[in-house]
Amino acid sequence: MFLQPLDELYDAMLATDASKHSLPTMFGKKVPKNIEFFFTRDYLQRSILVNNPQRFGVQGGFFITKPNLDLFQQLVDNVMEGNYERGKGWGLKGYGGYWGAAQIQGFLSYFFTEIRPEGAVELNRCIYNSMIDDEPMYNGKCRTAERTCEDCRERPLAEIKTVHLTTCWKPWHCPTLRYPHPERCKEVHRAWFDFRQALELSWGYEVPQDGWWFKRTLGYCTKAGGKKKRYYLQLKLPNETKDITLS
Repeated sequence: MFLQPLDELYDAMLATDASKHSLPTMFGKKVPKNIEFFFTRDYLQRSILVNNPQRFGVQGGFFITKPNLDLFQQLVDNVMEGNYERGKGWGLKGYGGYWGAAQIQGFLSYFFTEIRPEGAVELNRCIYNSMIDDEPMYNGKCRTAERTCEDCRERPLAEIKTVHLTTCWKPWHCPTLRYPHPERCKEVHRAWFDFRQALELSWGYEVPQDGWWFKRTLGYCTKAGGKKKRYYLQLKLPNETKDITLS
């Protein structure tokens, strides 16, 4: 879910010299002159193969690539080579052991770390593609291997650019969001329902005035639900009778 525009990323990626742009990167790394790939890593999943965060997966919910035929062909060539084994990962170097390892999350982590790292920029995961992670620590240490690490649950919503609705679940499932869901999830869901309401008002619809957990759901949930039990008021397009069903 986009909460704010990403102009600063596109401006830097298209700049003649991107290094002159100040961006919130992970570990305070400098921005290269030519940016080819923006991404975030999924430190929450970790890896069952290695304990090296630089081999953890690229989070498949968010990345930006600059169009480049040479880069595209190199990506294709490496995929077709298929240098991946279960238990060893991509390049047989431990890029695996997590969800999506054999696919985009493991492959992009391997490619932009081992094959073409010079144009890759890892963005602050609490600002871009934030999953409002449950816990930044694992066995008493930062999942990122830093001495001190940011708790994404504490990042103000006003500073978050995009959100990946995983830890917080889907708003249209109408979850109760009890513990252990972070309090920030309630704000994220309210933002999503704000978008829904603004869209309907722009179409001239009458919107709900009360309902279950109204301050959060704005009346679009009739009661607590889940993946199988749906109590979400479906959206209808103007001049359409068929509901838009969200999965």
